[in-house]
Amino acid sequence: MKKMLARCLLLPMVLMSAFSWSSVTSIFDADQRIIGGVDNSETYPWMVSIARGSHFCGGVLIAKDWVLTAAHCLDDKTAEELTLYIGLENLTQLSSGDMRKAEWFLIHPDYNDKLFYSDLAIIKLAQSSTQTPIDILSRQDTLALQQNEQLRILGWGVTDTGSTSRVLQQVDVSFQRDTICNSTYPISSISDYWDRSFCAGEVSGGKDSCQGDSGGPILVKANNEWALTGLVSWGSGCAEAGLYGVYTEVSAMTDWIEQRHSGVTLLGEEKLGFVGQDRAKPGTFTLLNLSDQAQAISSKSVNNIYFDIDESNWLLGDWLPSGSACEFKVNAQGDYTGEHFAELALEVGDYEVSHPLNSKVLNKISATALDTDWQFFSGTSKDTEHGASWYQQTDAEQGAVMKSGNAPLGGRSVLLTYLNGPVDTESQYLKFEAQVNNGGSNYLGIYVNEQTPVIVNGKNWSSYSVKLEPGINHVMFIYFQSMVSLGYVQLNNLRVCSDRFNEASCSSASGYYNTQDLAVVDDPSVNASLDTVCSTMQYSSHTITYANRVSSDVVFKNEADRLSSSKATGGMIESRQGSGAVSPWVILVLSVLGLMRKPKWR
Repeated sequence: MKKMLARCLLLPMVLMSAFSWSSVTSIFDADQRIIGGVDNSETYPWMVSIARGSHFCGGVLIAKDWVLTAAHCLDDKTAEELTLYIGLENLTQLSSGDMRKAEWFLIHPDYNDKLFYSDLAIIKLAQSSTQTPIDILSRQDTLALQQNEQLRILGWGVTDTGSTSRVLQQVDVSFQRDTICNSTYPISSISDYWDRSFCAGEVSGGKDSCQGDSGGPILVKANNEWALTGLVSWGSGCAEAGLYGVYTEVSAMTDWIEQRHSGVTLLGEEKLGFVGQDRAKPGTFTLLNLSDQAQAISSKSVNNIYFDIDESNWLLGDWLPSGSACEFKVNAQGDYTGEHFAELALEVGDYEVSHPLNSKVLNKISATALDTDWQFFSGTSKDTEHGASWYQQTDAEQGAVMKSGNAPLGGRSVLLTYLNGPVDTESQYLKFEAQVNNGGSNYLGIYVNEQTPVIVNGKNWSSYSVKLEPGINHVMFIYFQSMVSLGYVQLNNLRVCSDRFNEASCSSASGYYNTQDLAVVDDPSVNASLDTVCSTMQYSSHTITYANRVSSDVVFKNEADRLSSSKATGGMIESRQGSGAVSPWVILVLSVLGLMRKPKWR
């Protein structure tokens, strides 16, 4: 099947019909291991399994507090979800390595999730590891890698047999020149693509990384010790002849890694979420200074009118203290409905830190069918996946109800309101009736302040409730349309109760709608100081070290490969700088078909 794919790369018009979907499914259903490899023959104390319930990606410890992995492993995750097992060999023996939680992570700002450019992320551990980190291969020696020299891949990914094994696998593969990589996967839209990636594998196939190995290391020897040169990123199929695995070139991005490790970092949520028209929604951001000196803040800005830095919450002044974590607020403004994007940028010391921003502003709508006097928001002025507005209609059983908008397959229809919560020690619950059409695959999620939702998928009208929190409650009813079948949800009879099980405790809904400006409510007191927003971090910097090679470190599979490499380079070290050639449609199609080297959970 994957040989057919190789031919179809030159024939895009027949690509879809040439595919065996049963073969694609078998890859994603298989347990995950290296292709053509063997059980680990050595101890790799810096090898990391990243889990969200179970293993889904590899990683590598580069300093006592820091792990590298592929960006695509984390681009839909939160730090709180992650557990890292360091120095592990067998996934059934989790206690044999360090178990650590993630304090935070950051994806490389140049990461392109369509082409897997700069496919790199760094994870800050909540507690230092006791395991020995790996050295990173120097930039000079990375550029000096020779055609067909042997590199080693580690991982727990898909195997050629698809059989279950929890033992760490290893396989040695042949490094390929950038010109060969670019001939295999021509990319013209990013001119320096092969400066930040390289490929490795066998002309005849049979040895490769695969799904589930993502983020794990590819290694070379440096002074007879293993050194990190890349991370598993993507590939066309797995271990097919002439279709090599592609790896993130770590040494190309060490400036960014070092800045996170011992400089200034900006953290925060990219998606500030849903906002009601004419309202604002604040988001909290944190500036970290891991350097040993205070850093001057020379500028701060957002590049459009849909967001602004809240000056009332900016207590930093012009300096970021050393060894500190300092918070400030950015407001998503609700003046214009639709989905909005921006970039937050700060000049700190001699470095610019930036962060993408996203918000979705919903229209005011009439919702008298819900038996309340609350203002609701739904739909946008743009045709987006969440743009379909809820509306009123008549139900044979319930009478006037609200119905979710006509969301497309895979889309959402969002209904938002703002409610006052309980005071003192009392409890309050929002109760309602709901019914989901095609509830087996479509469902309603009710989110209070964007916390874990209550899920509704019953096909019959039933009563449900969610607990309101003290203060202001940002309440969303989000209908999720599956990719399988169209449906809808209907909603009726909203009320607030002090006892979720006692209907007599429910009161009329009037008076519960919150009209306050959230961007003002969170303003600090007039007596607030720098100490209000800054905390001192308990952090001991552990050095990231770099490795250089000697001639005896270069190993070929056989004499013929050594001679072939020498002949190809005229007996000299070849420059690895490649150039693009044609459109990247090949990679886009492979990504859609699920053949990129991403975990099966993606």
